[in-house]
Amino acid sequence: MTNVYSPMVPNSINPLDKISAGLMDLGQNRLYADPVLTGKYPDLIRAAKFFSSFEHPEEDMGIISQPLDFYGLNYYMPTKVAAGPGGGTVPSSMAEAMGSDLSATGSGATPFHVETWPEADITAYGWPVKPEYMAVALKEMADRYPNLPPVIITEGGASFEDIIVRDKSTNTRFIPDERRLKYLSDHLETALRATAPGGVAESMDLRGYYVWSFLDNFEWSAGYKQPFGLLHVDFETLERTPKASYFWFQELIEERDLAAVAAATIAQAVVPDILGIEELVGSENLSGGEALLGDRAPDDGAPLGAGA
Repeated sequence: MTNVYSPMVPNSINPLDKISAGLMDLGQNRLYADPVLTGKYPDLIRAAKFFSSFEHPEEDMGIISQPLDFYGLNYYMPTKVAAGPGGGTVPSSMAEAMGSDLSATGSGATPFHVETWPEADITAYGWPVKPEYMAVALKEMADRYPNLPPVIITEGGASFEDIIVRDKSTNTRFIPDERRLKYLSDHLETALRATAPGGVAESMDLRGYYVWSFLDNFEWSAGYKQPFGLLHVDFETLERTPKASYFWFQELIEERDLAAVAAATIAQAVVPDILGIEELVGSENLSGGEALLGDRAPDDGAPLGAGA
């Protein structure tokens, strides 16, 4: 089970903006997560049954809320919400990326709209780059769902225009995608800090982060216009070229693997082996309290296991 999660941020302290952000949160996040993780729809959705055709068999809830091996969470950006229908347009960069059919989607029918983040860096898609809201997303999930299963961030990444640099002397290509690399680095760091002891989402069991995507590929309505990949793909020749972010991510994984092996080696070295103790003192003495070491206790003042 995976859901795209976006923290909803009111555009201002206006109570109507706060209510609008709450409604967006309901439709974007809780409408999907609540039934799976709590066995029921949010109260407001259930109340809507009296005013609309929204209906579901009650026995479905038991099936929907079966225990999960993990809960998947896709995070890309927060969403700023304001009351009122707004201008009915998406950001120009997003409209260009996704096609003219989405350049004016508003019809004035909704009581709220999405605002831009003028101060934020944006991706080629027009999405704001706000890694600090990764922590908000994880905290909201941890606070809302106390019995949350292990979580895997099943998608995270950014689309940026890639510039191909060719080394004529070696006839090799290099793609210095520093902005994508920084995006991934900042979001990974935020996720790790948020779920570490003392973090805002320390109760969450975060198991992994999957980058979207390994290759530049077909991005829904945007087609081939939005390159998210760690590897560049020439769609004419299908030649694949690793980007700087690919090499950075590869090195990061290798370093974490080495750190994990080192930690396991240190733990094995400092934690006494129970079988070794049994052989040292005799299994008949293991329940003897002060007689634990029996007559074979070391008399040189050395700590247990030092002479093994």
